[in-house]
Amino acid sequence: MRDNIFWRLYQIIVIFCALFILYSNSSQLALDFLGFGEKQWEAFIILSFLIIFAEASYTPAREGDFITVSYPFVLASLIRLGLPITIWVLWLVAFLAPIVSKRANPLVALTESSLKTVSLYPVNLVYKSMGGPAENVYLRLACLLVCGVAYYISDRIIVSLEVALKDGRLFKKNFWKSKWEESYMPYLLFLLGAMLMGAGYSTPFELPLFLLTSFFLVLAVLFVRYAEWNRVNTRGVLEAFTEVAEGRWMGMVGHGRRVGMLMDEITKIMDLPYEQRERLIYCAILHDIGIVDVPYDILNYPTPEGEESEEFKRHAIRSAEIVAVLPTLDVVADCVRYHHKHPDGSGYPEGDVEEVPYCAYLVGACCDFDEMTCYKSYRERIAPAEAIRIMEEGAGRLYDARAVELLKKAAKRLGRVR
Repeated sequence: MRDNIFWRLYQIIVIFCALFILYSNSSQLALDFLGFGEKQWEAFIILSFLIIFAEASYTPAREGDFITVSYPFVLASLIRLGLPITIWVLWLVAFLAPIVSKRANPLVALTESSLKTVSLYPVNLVYKSMGGPAENVYLRLACLLVCGVAYYISDRIIVSLEVALKDGRLFKKNFWKSKWEESYMPYLLFLLGAMLMGAGYSTPFELPLFLLTSFFLVLAVLFVRYAEWNRVNTRGVLEAFTEVAEGRWMGMVGHGRRVGMLMDEITKIMDLPYEQRERLIYCAILHDIGIVDVPYDILNYPTPEGEESEEFKRHAIRSAEIVAVLPTLDVVADCVRYHHKHPDGSGYPEGDVEEVPYCAYLVGACCDFDEMTCYKSYRERIAPAEAIRIMEEGAGRLYDARAVELLKKAAKRLGRVR
């Protein structure tokens, strides 16, 4: 409750700060537009297009999305046209694009656009401290680079503060490191494109160079976006595959997909690097795929005795064998193998507790929570809040205490627990 109050207060402060910055620069906005020459209009139109394209193709669910790395250098280029124009363009696009293209909640869109506006203000201070636009092309490139880095740092600080208030802690573990690991290649691509823009700003080839740079930037965006779409499609295929297997297991269709959603939220809370998150989500989706080898009479009308039988318990080992065959997932096969192993040594399969990776406790907590909240032939479904209470009572013995806490936060984010 207290964390929620602090977050709302922070949200209000950021929105009011952004509106004040916009208002204080509104009188200069028209004068700057009226003073535009042909070169300035060329730069304004193309840079504004890049921002619109970035916002329209941005995927909020993907933390550290590669598209965010275009902002430091596109905005550093745009700010040369004046702070009033830059902040108004950024605020309007960041506010309207999610509403129009994704039907986003207006309050969420307003908060995000305000955060970006406030993040941009320190760049203007850096820009002014460097003396504004320079005549020498190398000084212009240096100014562009410094402003871009200033925006990136400013944005990371504000976003980390936002995350800290949402999650009730000051800084997330490995926050800066994970963001860099996720986006360094596109970051360098956009840096190169922005430097070309900056270098060509006062040459005889302004328009062709702007157009050519914009084309390659958009092409880079599309290539990386297609790679992300393939990842999304991979997740969808795995979810469909598990649902086919779960169709044999009465009352459990969609179990793997829901466990994957919980793991997705947990990895976001832990702020793991994206590649590691992806592996854990996939292994969470596939954690019970081994039920394809469990006799149908055990699954069709499950009983407590049937789910305690050796034939049923073998599904954990079989699931791990299937996951180990898949490229890049072999390193997390033990998370699947030991997801029914408990911190006190009970559970299955046989093995020392020291062999159990921590991710197995995460998968196991998500699995048991979803299973308890599903209908079984031998019992009614348990209310989500009651399931969390049962797991908290078993923390330290049947469940890892930290895993239960992470699960509780993830379930709240997904609306499964109030």
